[in-house]
Amino acid sequence: MLLFIDDAMRHTEENILKYKSEALKKFNEWKALRETESGKQVKRFRTDGGGEYNSKKFAEYLKSEGILKKTTMPYTPQSNGVVQRANSTIMERARCMLDDAGLSKKYWAFAVSMAVYLKNRTPTCSVVGKTPYEAWNGSRKMPSLKHLRVFGCLAFVHLLKEKRKKLEYRATRGIFVGYSISTKQYFVYDPLATTLHSTRVVVFREGKRYTAPNAADEAILNEHFNRDVIVEPTPTKKQSETSQPIEKQPTEHQTEEPLDHDSPPEPPKPKKKS
Repeated sequence: MLLFIDDAMRHTEENILKYKSEALKKFNEWKALRETESGKQVKRFRTDGGGEYNSKKFAEYLKSEGILKKTTMPYTPQSNGVVQRANSTIMERARCMLDDAGLSKKYWAFAVSMAVYLKNRTPTCSVVGKTPYEAWNGSRKMPSLKHLRVFGCLAFVHLLKEKRKKLEYRATRGIFVGYSISTKQYFVYDPLATTLHSTRVVVFREGKRYTAPNAADEAILNEHFNRDVIVEPTPTKKQSETSQPIEKQPTEHQTEEPLDHDSPPEPPKPKKKS
C-alpha cells in the first residue's frame, strides 16, 4: 500500500502495489493529476527509507522535476508522523470493517480503499471547519453522505436485458466492497462468478451478509469468509469403552418434602371405639 498525503489539507490517496518498483509510476500519475487539479506544483516529497523511494530512477526523476526529497532517519517514524498516523488509522479501520463483515484477508484492498474514502470525508483537527475533501476540492458545501452503505453487506445488482435470457433472474447477489471515485457507482463483488460489478442500480440489505444460493457452493466461499465454527472433539474408542454414564444421586434437599408454612394443620384422626 502506497499513501500520498497533502501536508496542508490532509487529503489522502491510496495505491495498491503488487511490486515496489511500481512506486515511481504511481507517483508520476498522482503528480500529473493533482497538479492539473490544483494548478500548483509539488515542491517537497517526504518519505521514509523504504526501498521503493531510494531507487536511482526515482532520485533522477525528482531531480529532473525540481522536487526536493526529504528522507527521515532510520527507526524514527515520528519524523514522518503524518503518514505514519494515517497508515495506522487506515489499517485499524480496515481491520475492523473486515471483522464486522466476516470477510477474509482477500478483501483487504477493498477495505483500505473504503477507509481512505471515509477518511477524506471525516473532519480533522488539522483543517479547521472543513473536511480534507472540502479543502482539496474547494467546495463550500459539505460532501453528501446519503450514499454511504455498510461495507460487506448483501447487495443485489440489476442485470441488463442484453446480458441475460428471458427466464433468468433479473438481479444477482454480491458483496458490497466500495465506491467509484470517478463515477457515481458502487462496486459489488460476486465471489462465485469472480466478477466485480460497477453499477448504480443496486438494492442493499445492510443487515444481512452474503450467503451461497445453494449448499453446493458453500465450499467455494470458505476462502472468502471467516467463519468461527467450534468443533467438539469426538471421543476415541478407548474413551467410549471406559466411560459409563453416572447417575446423579439425590441430595438431602431433594429427598425432603417441601414444607409449606401457610398450609392449614391436618385435622386430628378419630379415636377407635372399644
